[in-house]
Amino acid sequence: MPHRIRRSLLLLAAVAVTTATAACGGDAPTADGPVIRGYSADGDFPAAQVEGQLRRAGDCLVVGTAVAVWTDAASWDADADAVAVGDDRYVVGTDVRLAGGFYDRGGWQDVVTDDAVAPLQDCLDSSGLETVALVR
Repeated sequence: MPHRIRRSLLLLAAVAVTTATAACGGDAPTADGPVIRGYSADGDFPAAQVEGQLRRAGDCLVVGTAVAVWTDAASWDADADAVAVGDDRYVVGTDVRLAGGFYDRGGWQDVVTDDAVAPLQDCLDSSGLETVALVR
């Protein structure tokens, strides 16, 4: 294979790998539908239990009376109207019991990722709720 063609193919392959890594690997977006992802599932985690009905409050998800912030492993399944975390599905309108912890309006900024602050603040403001629940 001529050198010029081989170099072009290698460049094309490098661009494809970079694009695939950016699309699939890099940082996950903070919001996925109504799911706000705001911390790593690998980090420290509160040991409380979060229970209540999973419901929508505008563009946000609420468990009981707290705006829910999910791990980076969570995603939105629009067809099922549910949050997917691994093989588990948490359907809007059902009662859920999750590992997690609660933070009041002034205490959650230090525990969520920087890019989760704005969407979370929007949810608190629009819902009128005062509490955040980190859940997984």
